[in-house]
Amino acid sequence: MAFLILLFVSAECGAQEYLTGFTAGAVNRAKTSANTTETVLELPFFDDFGAVSTYPDNSLWQNRAVFVNSGFPVFPTNFQAATFDALDEYGAVYERGSSSPFIADSLLSVAVDMSGFTPADSVYLSFFYQPQGRGDAPESTDSLVCKIGFYDKWNDTVKFVHLWSKSGVTLDAFLSEDSTHYFREVRMPIVDTSFFSEKVYLLFYNYASLPPAMYPNDRSNVDQWSIDYVYLAANRTSVSEGDRKMSFSEHAPSLLKRYTSMPYRQYKNNPTAVIATSVTTYIANLDTVTHQFVYDFAAEEIGGAWSFTQEDETDFLVADTLAEHKMTLRNFLFPFNNNRDTASFLVHHFVDPVDYQQADGDSLVTIQKFYNYYSYDDGVPESGYGVTPDESSFAVQFNASVPDTIRGVDILFNRTMNDANYNFFDIVIWGDNNGKPGSEIYRLTDQRPIWSDDEIYKFGYYEFPETVNVVGLFYVGIMQHESMTINIGFDTSEDNSEYNFYNVGYGWNSSSFPGSVMLRPVVGGDFHIGVAENDYLAGDVSVYPNPARDVFYVSSKTPVVSISIYDISGRLVKVENGCGKISVSELANGMYIVRIVDSEGQTYRKLSIER
Repeated sequence: MAFLILLFVSAECGAQEYLTGFTAGAVNRAKTSANTTETVLELPFFDDFGAVSTYPDNSLWQNRAVFVNSGFPVFPTNFQAATFDALDEYGAVYERGSSSPFIADSLLSVAVDMSGFTPADSVYLSFFYQPQGRGDAPESTDSLVCKIGFYDKWNDTVKFVHLWSKSGVTLDAFLSEDSTHYFREVRMPIVDTSFFSEKVYLLFYNYASLPPAMYPNDRSNVDQWSIDYVYLAANRTSVSEGDRKMSFSEHAPSLLKRYTSMPYRQYKNNPTAVIATSVTTYIANLDTVTHQFVYDFAAEEIGGAWSFTQEDETDFLVADTLAEHKMTLRNFLFPFNNNRDTASFLVHHFVDPVDYQQADGDSLVTIQKFYNYYSYDDGVPESGYGVTPDESSFAVQFNASVPDTIRGVDILFNRTMNDANYNFFDIVIWGDNNGKPGSEIYRLTDQRPIWSDDEIYKFGYYEFPETVNVVGLFYVGIMQHESMTINIGFDTSEDNSEYNFYNVGYGWNSSSFPGSVMLRPVVGGDFHIGVAENDYLAGDVSVYPNPARDVFYVSSKTPVVSISIYDISGRLVKVENGCGKISVSELANGMYIVRIVDSEGQTYRKLSIER
């Protein structure tokens, strides 16, 4: 079942600005592993990749190479999808990578028991796919492949049979075949009697190809494909039956007009000027009939008593359609009359079908952050940015409505094969000159990219040896010393190009690339990013040990209904029912927020995972 889309995406190019693919910092190989326990599931097998982020659900999939996210896919069937690219599970370009097509990512399911079915039971496998998304288009010699395997007990091997493959193509060319569907459904009957056995496996993988070695700084992440809604079940048909569901597509928006995060003291100085007056999301009706729905919005302070709710008027969404939904917020402001330096708020979006007995609704959760930094990006870089030639500069505009001090800068640099972009650069702060960078205020010289081998998508922090005072418009950026692009992270899902500028020796120009440079000035007191300032100690619920390694426990005086774990970007990464021992061995090191619902209501606790 496919769905219609009512919007289109375009891109522009610039002459001396440069965009490349992305390769992330690695996660520690010693701390990750595939699902090594033999698991056998019964039909139906289903995954919409909405329950976890970063890595596939290990109760359904055996390996972790693909990236589960909402950044690369454009209007996915559900708000997240699984992206295949040229990176291994640790965020490094595959060592076997070459300019000729090579097998890159793979996604292998756990075993599925189909021994109780026959071809007469009308078993179908379906999934949705999209080439390129917001990333790099796979070449025509690249491809995405789907196979099905069955366990041959006589030879103790798994034999795979080719079911489907597609050659690489740009997203524009993909849409030219069907401009109404950003994700296209593949639906195939399972008729070979060999597959109706006790252990059947689904396998997806992609072929990728790197740019030639003569372009070393381009040899990073390329050739993206995304898949969604993998569904293997009996009693299906050859045509799209629809799904009794209304689903959010794309990630939740920031509730700030300009930033994804900003310092709380800057917000409190003039809240009405920076807060969004409306919220825009995208809702898909996956059913084959029209549904009437109600849209609900709610926000609550993490570690505080403030909350806000608003219900929109009922609306209709026709079958097999995805549409933009815009809600005007009435009398909405986050609190601004307190003495706190930082704050964060849990934001919920709900779509509830009026005829709930005929359709299921959906929810979308994010965290609105007021920490001690400015950011335009959502934390996921789909590309890389830089300028040429040597001694060129680029800068990002920020606004301090009250005087503040810059303590340092967070920057996410992309890693290339053999770290080809490990070059010197200066971090520079400029004042304003009629809406463009003006006089230089400060320069931190001779820096190099900072990467992490323990955490994917980790920003490197460049601390200034002295504080820098700013007020009003100011600009933070980089002067490159090498002729090759520096390849800084570039978030193409958040378009803030009006605040990006570059100078290749002939004065400052506005950027022509839609997106956000992943550079975050850190202001105020000591360096501090996270939710530690949002301790919520009231109530009778405790989480321990904290920090946790592989497990933690929840203790409550009243029965616990559910436990939800969100990462620092607000993505739901794990859901558990009941109370007691919770495994987090599959989660990466970092800060998380645990939402505990019991008979008295809901409570939030921060949880740190450290190994």
